[in-house]
Amino acid sequence: MDVETADSTQITMGKLAGSYFERYVLVTTIVPLLFVLITIGKVVLFPSGFIRNTMSSVGYVWPVFEAQYWEVGRVAGIQSADNYLAFVSVMLITYIVFVIYAATAVFKGYFAVAPLRISDLGAIVLCLIGGVYAAFLDAPKSDPRPFYNFYVDSFGFFYVRQWILLLAGGLAPYLMVFFLAKLSGQVLARTK
Repeated sequence: MDVETADSTQITMGKLAGSYFERYVLVTTIVPLLFVLITIGKVVLFPSGFIRNTMSSVGYVWPVFEAQYWEVGRVAGIQSADNYLAFVSVMLITYIVFVIYAATAVFKGYFAVAPLRISDLGAIVLCLIGGVYAAFLDAPKSDPRPFYNFYVDSFGFFYVRQWILLLAGGLAPYLMVFFLAKLSGQVLARTK
């Protein structure tokens, strides 16, 4: 079935992914705000060095993270760097859980998803560009201007920036789950 013959009971991949992504944004909005409050209140979540063993794991999916971690430690102290690692870990874990949740809904066939469109692929490509920037090019800079430079401030507002960047960069693999689910469904439908 092509795009022209898709009926009104089907949902486009973009709308389906968007509805799940909106839920993810709503659930995780509190995370950066919580970490801003932790930074302002100078709360230490973990003893120094407690969670640094996970730093190499985070580095596999986010290569510039280690440079950001040490920059936070240099500017705000090693406890703040450990809190930053906790923030990134929380965001990555919630992201993985949400992708699994959304993927199971799609693969179990809870929705009649319309055939793939060029715009679906275009959204993935645009998000991949953001993901590449977030993972590989967002190294710490000494000048906070423009906004896209990673900069550690004393209030912890960099958590909000990193949350936005994680949302944008993380949307590409999220959309890929829906894209691959629909693509596999179209291939299976043709083989029957």
